[in-house]
Amino acid sequence: MIMFAQMADTTRQTVVIPNLFTSFLATPPYSNPHYRSVRAESEQWLANSWQCDRKAQKKISAIDFSYFCAILAPKADHDRFRLICDWGNWVFPFDDLFDDGDLREDTDQAILLIERLIGAMQDGEDPGPLPAGAEAEQRLVDCHADIWMRLKSGTENAGVRERFMCAMQDYCQGALQQVQDCSTSHSRDPEDLLTVRRSSIGAQPLYALVEFGHQLDIPKTVFEHSLIQQIRVLGVDLILIQNDILSYRKEEVSHGKLEEPVVVKW
Repeated sequence: MIMFAQMADTTRQTVVIPNLFTSFLATPPYSNPHYRSVRAESEQWLANSWQCDRKAQKKISAIDFSYFCAILAPKADHDRFRLICDWGNWVFPFDDLFDDGDLREDTDQAILLIERLIGAMQDGEDPGPLPAGAEAEQRLVDCHADIWMRLKSGTENAGVRERFMCAMQDYCQGALQQVQDCSTSHSRDPEDLLTVRRSSIGAQPLYALVEFGHQLDIPKTVFEHSLIQQIRVLGVDLILIQNDILSYRKEEVSHGKLEEPVVVKW
């Protein structure tokens, strides 16, 4: 309500305008109604399929990526929402292999893993399992193959399948480039680094997963429009900048480049 106050000077009037600004985070976001049940199902599925230890299970549970997915795709039905959560929970341990895991500086093994992952998504000859000693990594590949098969059978929209596959290929190429840079101590200028990071952050597949979850039928010409492409890039940039700011000190400490991280109190 706008309030008017009469001043002593009758030729002037004070107008009091209320605070009209409201943060988009001021109210709770709409969340998928299947969140709680699907979260438990998805985390258990990954634990069983990946056969990870209790420590890894606790880490996945603490991340609670299913909550992010619940806000990302609030209107997806149970099965489609479950697939989105499965991919979200899966991508964290997979991505860790390249960030600070065994493949951080092992280009050859990273190539083998990515070939198996992408090969399982393509109609071609099965490249076969990974070499002995990489059983845990092979199980992660199998987890994603299961997700891919459910996505393929769950939609007749060829565009969604194509965009998801292309996004995964782009992500894997970015992750591989990150490993190659790390193994050769190659430094990039900010613009070049940002280009690689847009791929390796692994955010692009989320767009296709939202399409799948909400059963959207959007013409290909829409995605090809320059403004839509710019918006997609901006969305990825927001994710990577926030992610990398929060994780920078932790990753630098883990690789011996900084002392113990500073605890930030909000």
